Amino acid sequence: MTGMPLSKGRATHFSALGTVLLLSLATVSAMGMTLGAAPAALAVKPPSPGCGGDLVPICSVITITISNGASVCPDSLNGEWDQVNDACTITYTGSTTLSGEFWSDLFELLHTLLDIVIPDPSYALYIPQFTILNVGDGVQVTVISDAQFGIINGGTINNNGTITAHNGGDGATASILNSGTINNNNVIMGDDDDSPFGIMNGGAINNNYGSSLSGSNSAAFNSAATGIFNSGVINNVGELFGQGSSGWVGYTATAGQGIYNDGTINNLGSAMPHDFYIGMFALSANPLLVDGNYGIYNDIGTINDYCHPPWSYDTYSGAPQNFISCNSYQLEVDGLSTALAVAAEAGSFVSWEPFVIPGYVGLGPNGWPQAIYNGMATGPMTYSFPYNVSGYTCQSGCYGTVTLSNDTSNSFVVTYSPPLAAPTISVSQTTIDSGQSATLPISSPFSDGTPPYTCQLLEEVGAGGFSDFGSSFPCSPETPSRSTGALMPGSYAFELQVTDGSHPAQVVTSNAVAVTVLSPNAVTQQLLNTVNGMRLPGVTTAHLDPELSAALNSIDGGNTNAAISQLNGFVHYVNTHTTRKISTAQAQQLITDAQATIFSICFCA
Repeated sequence: MTGMPLSKGRATHFSALGTVLLLSLATVSAMGMTLGAAPAALAVKPPSPGCGGDLVPICSVITITISNGASVCPDSLNGEWDQVNDACTITYTGSTTLSGEFWSDLFELLHTLLDIVIPDPSYALYIPQFTILNVGDGVQVTVISDAQFGIINGGTINNNGTITAHNGGDGATASILNSGTINNNNVIMGDDDDSPFGIMNGGAINNNYGSSLSGSNSAAFNSAATGIFNSGVINNVGELFGQGSSGWVGYTATAGQGIYNDGTINNLGSAMPHDFYIGMFALSANPLLVDGNYGIYNDIGTINDYCHPPWSYDTYSGAPQNFISCNSYQLEVDGLSTALAVAAEAGSFVSWEPFVIPGYVGLGPNGWPQAIYNGMATGPMTYSFPYNVSGYTCQSGCYGTVTLSNDTSNSFVVTYSPPLAAPTISVSQTTIDSGQSATLPISSPFSDGTPPYTCQLLEEVGAGGFSDFGSSFPCSPETPSRSTGALMPGSYAFELQVTDGSHPAQVVTSNAVAVTVLSPNAVTQQLLNTVNGMRLPGVTTAHLDPELSAALNSIDGGNTNAAISQLNGFVHYVNTHTTRKISTAQAQQLITDAQATIFSICFCA
């Protein structure tokens, strides 16, 4: 490849700048510890003593969401909240001096190498080391600055919204200066009007699947500019866009680059479901200068193209890219509809060095997500799928680490089972005497879910709500009827609750069945009604009724012994008059009911 059409001094300056920034930007991450007194325009407070070590590694976490933006934006980010557009706008309003010998040396170096004069280094938003900024879904953070930098990040930025930094002042350096970590899951844009760089990276940027990271620069006629200057590490699984500009300095033609790389760029491309760009054509501000632009200039850095041959760039110069081959694999999701398989994909993670890919597995036929995915990766590859998807639970193959080889055997299956279905129960008798038990047959068993299963009877006495009845017990769909055991008088409702072995567990509950348990008084009254309904001879009824009425009075008075004695007298009379005045069938019913009444009295006593 041909070299850059720059003067020797200018080319040397760029190379030296890359080397120096690789060292200097790493030092930026310690700014929170080397700054002097916190200035008035400081957006995020520097670390306090005692944090930032092994025991307290994180000093501050700022999370801005749509719901809390009205308070977090002005209070923590020194911005202005637009509730209609869910936007936090941070505007540079003054000069903030970054003190210290390091900064003096760095800015003197920039002046010497690139004729950049920085009288008062300043910024609109500063995230110091040991500080995390989380930008939530749907939130826009807009930084508008005439300072040296729009955003300086020495900590961690986790972006799920949109971050836009625009720098346009005379003598400005970059819209975004990163020496920490940026995890981008949506959109980050660094746009500069009149400075050398859109984005300067000396830290780590993970531009994740489906996200966009762009650095653009439309510098003035008399300067060259670079969209993205990288002396750190960029792991790209999304869209990486660099747009530079070129112009004239005095009478010397100068060149700008879309992406200028002195660090490492790891790029995953052809396995993605949409086109992406890593380095666009640098746009010329001077129509006479048509040969001095490069989409990518790879100086002393490394560009690794994964899973596809190195891209052929008409506007590429410098060290050639490396091709790192990948192995294909097929992943099948069983037990889910196509729509639910897509939902499972959205909650999945696939990671293989150096990429972590959330919500991405591969592509089905014609590029549409389906239940069978085809992807590419190096090995080993670690993957995980959500345990629950709309009630369906992952049974097998839910996560693991697999070593991929260059053959056709790289296939594995994730199996889901349908949601746990509740059983249906019934009751053998809806009305029983006190001391008796109710049997609860399972009319239709529970099904699906993930074994093992645990069952629990629930009871409601009166209208007090359901609670555990007895202890839980292991169960299966074939579990037979369950008995309540002896019950005290009252009105009951019973349910059967089933919990499966998934994580988190699914819990389903059967229908409710009602049981009424009669008191000894009610049982005795019922026996009295039975006697009167048999139409026995008058003399027999005249003897039995007083016995039962006396037992009722004894029960009401709390004299259980007398009641039991009177009921035993009732049984004796029936036994001695069977076949003569009382039929055998009638006698059997009366004796059985009387003995049940005696048991009821004893149980409740």
